[in-house]
Amino acid sequence: MPYLPSRNGFYKINYIEFKEHFMKFQIFKRKSIQKNYIDRWISYLEKIDRQYQCAFDNNDETYLRRNCSENNEVFPQEIIFGKIIVMLQFQITNIKSSIQGAETITIPISKFKEGEGFHHTKTDGELYKLKEIPTVIIAEFYNSPLVDGYVIDGNHRLTSAIKNNYSKVNALILKEKDLSHLKEAFVTEWDYAFYIFINELNIIFNNLARQTVLSKDILEKSYLSIDSPETYKLDNYFFINNT
Repeated sequence: MPYLPSRNGFYKINYIEFKEHFMKFQIFKRKSIQKNYIDRWISYLEKIDRQYQCAFDNNDETYLRRNCSENNEVFPQEIIFGKIIVMLQFQITNIKSSIQGAETITIPISKFKEGEGFHHTKTDGELYKLKEIPTVIIAEFYNSPLVDGYVIDGNHRLTSAIKNNYSKVNALILKEKDLSHLKEAFVTEWDYAFYIFINELNIIFNNLARQTVLSKDILEKSYLSIDSPETYKLDNYFFINNT
């Protein structure tokens, strides 16, 4: 049950269904290798869950809120895997601090289509009165071949830009390679581990599908590799979009 600081509580994930969901897809040629890989990741996520539950039961506020000050801005991105809903929580305050001075690029509004391109969360209520082309922050996330990333900051501004017929917006895109080495960009340890798990899974799938690397070689660079646990080492592999 991942911890949600905004609620000071948890939301439930059925890890058995979670495991079954990822086993439906052929990632490794040998099913036994895939099962072992998925089992290790699920066990690791459950372990983090237990640590947060223990801290919660013992009222350990220091542990629970070490990355989540009440004054910090947080964005929970809902991501759906079959029947399972995950709230991937980004620590926006820390992200903005780490990217000060970074250059933005211009992106056509057409890139924010329903179900493809850059996913954004539509907002309701009064529209922003935009005086200039707005800027949004996008997190790269290898979850779907149709989705290049998620807008994690600026969804209200983007919604206003779309409804006011803007042709483009400015964007700062956080690359997977950078976010995977920026633990403080995530609210909890679970969020960070989950982000790496999904991206790593897709990097492995795309490289193995194109026979650009052997299973043994890429598993040695996994975040949960036996030789060097909890170290992300897939930077030399390139994600290839399915489209």
